[in-house]
Amino acid sequence: MARIWTDEQKQHQRELIQRIQPWLKSTGPITAEGKAVASQNATVHGFCSERVRGRLRNAMRTMKQVKREIKLNGLEF
Repeated sequence: MARIWTDEQKQHQRELIQRIQPWLKSTGPITAEGKAVASQNATVHGFCSERVRGRLRNAMRTMKQVKREIKLNGLEF
């Protein structure tokens, strides 16, 4: 279950992050092995992931089916 933050907690966290500025210390992968792993992140989590590609395939099938049905009913697409 997701944590529920109060307004005071959100403000405190915001101030803490602004003071620490973790983005300045983040370097990303440094080793060749780390870079190789990071380069594959999109295939697991991003637009190239199997889950997303499967949803796109299903959407394309549905669109083709709708187009066929429209043509069968004498309408043009």
